[in-house]
Amino acid sequence: MALTIDGLITGIDTQSILDGLQQIQQQQIDRMKVRQTEVTGKQTAFKTLEAQLLSLRADIGVLNRNASSPFTRQSVTVSDESAVAATAGSTALPGTYRLTVDRTASTHQVASQGFADADSEITQGTFDIRLGGGDVKTITVNSNNNSLSGFADAINSAGAGVTATVVKD
Repeated sequence: MALTIDGLITGIDTQSILDGLQQIQQQQIDRMKVRQTEVTGKQTAFKTLEAQLLSLRADIGVLNRNASSPFTRQSVTVSDESAVAATAGSTALPGTYRLTVDRTASTHQVASQGFADADSEITQGTFDIRLGGGDVKTITVNSNNNSLSGFADAINSAGAGVTATVVKD
């Protein structure tokens, strides 16, 4: 059996004071529980963010190791694009390279074993011409132009940037 002497001598309601103090302490405990829940939520969010960042780092590592990745492609810069064109393949090594022209291109002439005249028949087929890095021009020799002069005319009209001439010796 509990014995309570509630304000018997002093007239103070000590039970109400104790209940009030207990209520204040319970409010502090409740606030700490709310704070603990908030901190736990933030901690979970940071762990999720950390996992996503680690996954991103792994994905970036895969991209860097992939030879065909746009992140590992080499690029080329040319100071005078009218003089030279350059490209870099996937195995190109990084660096600075200097191109020196020792001599410029000269004309080229080709002669055959000889024919009776400019209208002599030649073999039918195709012939490819490329000037520098330009487009390939295909010349077709058929029954309409299978002579020396017909072949020269076909080359000259192809727009390949070269001139063909039949020379009589």
